[in-house]
Amino acid sequence: MSNLQTLHTVNAKMHFFNGREIVSNMKELIKFYKKENIVEFKKSDYLNALNHLQKNCIPVNDEQIILTFDHKELYDRLIIRDLLKENNVSYEDHLFSKEEAALIENNILKAFELLNNINPNIMSLMKKVIGAIACFKVEGYVGGSVSSSIGVIWLHPPKHWEVEDYAEAIYHEFIHHCLYLDDMIYGIFPDQEIANSEEALTISSILTSKRSIDKAYHSAVVSVGIMYMYHNINNDEKALTFLPNIQRTVEELDTKHHLLGERGVDILEGMNYFIKNQNYNDIRDLINLAEEA
Repeated sequence: MSNLQTLHTVNAKMHFFNGREIVSNMKELIKFYKKENIVEFKKSDYLNALNHLQKNCIPVNDEQIILTFDHKELYDRLIIRDLLKENNVSYEDHLFSKEEAALIENNILKAFELLNNINPNIMSLMKKVIGAIACFKVEGYVGGSVSSSIGVIWLHPPKHWEVEDYAEAIYHEFIHHCLYLDDMIYGIFPDQEIANSEEALTISSILTSKRSIDKAYHSAVVSVGIMYMYHNINNDEKALTFLPNIQRTVEELDTKHHLLGERGVDILEGMNYFIKNQNYNDIRDLINLAEEA
């Protein structure tokens, strides 16, 4: 019997945790790009599809997430095109020293170990979804990801970060990617113009300010995932600090079903169920469906 059959039918709608569905979404992307049916998932096919469709240059490795500190093309794509928009900061100003890069790489690898200890299927999925982590300095930012550059995470980790902070940041961005893929296939936000309208502005559970509905929705989804992470490293006190803001965002989203696609409403129902029950074992079972993918 599939683990999914043991789950509460509403909670199973938290599709962004479902390992089997995450892989299925990537296969659908490859199928769209190659115009042929896909039986076996190959990461190189997925990244090649993303690079073609999003005009990107993510380095391709079928087995690992590539860590890079000096990929000029990715810098141009992420920093100039997606983040800063202007070209008045030199490339060299964004580079870490060799000593800084070595420390960051060591902490990222330790963060991978921590996430693997929480649930090996998190790392298994992450190695499929994420092609590269690109580390560049950008004043005022600690990192991020964007829907126009699926497959790559950008990081600018502060010097005071501990391994748990690295793990939270990387897992945070990975969940964004899972939701980007689900939105691409199912249309969580069917009308981007409406999503950015004043009517759609919604409190973000992370920044606690009004943002477009897609960003607020993402904030709630990511926060549920971070609660799962902290619960599994025996820090429920920190995990529960996220709950009130998730609840506030979800309550507001519940009044805006008309701005969401059917998939978006489904996931919202799953988040409502999680808020009431904090059912971490069911999240584990959804992630573990990766074994069946």
